[in-house]
Amino acid sequence: MRINQILLKTTKNQYDIGLVILRLSVGSLMAIHGIDKLSSFSVYSSQFSDPIGLGSKTALGLVILAEFIGGLTLCLGLLTRFFSFLIFVTMAVAVFVAHGQDPFAVKELAFLFFLTSFSLMVSGAGNYSVDAFIDKKVNP
Repeated sequence: MRINQILLKTTKNQYDIGLVILRLSVGSLMAIHGIDKLSSFSVYSSQFSDPIGLGSKTALGLVILAEFIGGLTLCLGLLTRFFSFLIFVTMAVAVFVAHGQDPFAVKELAFLFFLTSFSLMVSGAGNYSVDAFIDKKVNP
């Protein structure tokens, strides 16, 4: 095998494995953020910011939906583009509105989630996912 084949070519299988790793990494870290907010809902709801005017409890509920439920579904590769979009919007609000005036170091993690969720919106879940399994059943 020539060096340019090793360094420059990507097989479909390698691409799909990369997506699994990305989904599991982003999804599990997102779920960890969400479970913290879910388990301490009463504490967070009294101090949670309401940057888009929905009320702090509603805003917190939507963030939990995106982070915890979205994170779990990303790990499975279930409704990946939909939940990636929810995470993308949630992180956009975190980066550009809630932490808009903060230094980059404060919003760096949210920005990373913002970018990776966008990547998953574009690419989808890949072949090793519930989405692919459903697609193969629906479109044999």
